[in-house]
Amino acid sequence: MEIDREDDGTAAGKLRDEVLLGHPALWIRWHGALRAELPAGVARLHLPARSTRSPIPYSLR
Repeated sequence: MEIDREDDGTAAGKLRDEVLLGHPALWIRWHGALRAELPAGVARLHLPARSTRSPIPYSLR
């Protein structure tokens, strides 16, 4: 699973690799439009946001 707001080939590549290994793959986008090509077998959930901050507060403590 990838959760991000950027369009880069790294996320798409990691998800494609998971699909090739037979794992489910989900790309959660929370800002802006998806411009990168979605690899075959990857599901996408788009959460439009008007803020530049993550919609879910979290802590890594």
